[in-house]
Amino acid sequence: MEFAEAKRGYVQSGSTRLSFQELGEGPPLILLHGFPQSAYCWRHQMPALARTHRVLAFDLKGYGESDKPRGGYDLGTMTTEMRAAVRALGYERADWVGHDWGGGLLWALVLRHPEAVERFAIINAPLHKIHPLHSWYIVPFCIPGLMETVLTRWNNRFVYGMRRFASDPRRLDTQALREYARAFALPGVHNAALAWYRSLWKSGPQLRWWLRRKVRRPCLVLWGIHDPALPVSLLQGIDKHFEAPLEIVPLPRCGHWVMEEQPDRTTQALLSFFDQA
Repeated sequence: MEFAEAKRGYVQSGSTRLSFQELGEGPPLILLHGFPQSAYCWRHQMPALARTHRVLAFDLKGYGESDKPRGGYDLGTMTTEMRAAVRALGYERADWVGHDWGGGLLWALVLRHPEAVERFAIINAPLHKIHPLHSWYIVPFCIPGLMETVLTRWNNRFVYGMRRFASDPRRLDTQALREYARAFALPGVHNAALAWYRSLWKSGPQLRWWLRRKVRRPCLVLWGIHDPALPVSLLQGIDKHFEAPLEIVPLPRCGHWVMEEQPDRTTQALLSFFDQA
């Protein structure tokens, strides 16, 4: 879905074409969504952020209008592709925001390619650990054939189940869920989305290797404290990985879908952070 005033663009990164929604002029600010969403999840933030930035909300590889190859969903491959995409757009560095898997990709990018990052914000995406009791859903995602069958038969029911991860299910409106269900049902998306999880065997060791380095770029972390999948306790010890300013903002009455559950607070926090540059 095209949303208010934004225009769709594409950039070639190696053999992968990535799609984005673009709004505004100024220094680049790149937004990376998570599972099982699309660039549409940033619709509340883009107009305000576009007053000072050229905002580029990407469909991640495998999602929405971006290419959906069979492989290459480990963090090493995807950080290389995102770095190349930024250069293809004419920039050496940018401001960044990432949520969920988009945040995981952004953590990896900051550690591996700090030269591509000016400042960055993370929303409900852990850096150095996950909680097995809360993130149990990863196990069926990694069983070949199981989730493909589930998603093929019950795509809409699965996407509408996103409401279980909100502190108040009413904050995810029906129009948004309808759009996510439509985009998630596009050919190739199910396989690609699952491939992000099934590449953890490769991405995990890559990230641990990069974590030998410190984070050297200013960071804002926003966290919905009632996220049933990614509890706020995952932030414990995160400061030991930093040699740059780190600001953590817990958001009460907020679950996993921070940008939609608390749109105004999210927008204001991002504006304040990026205006410090």
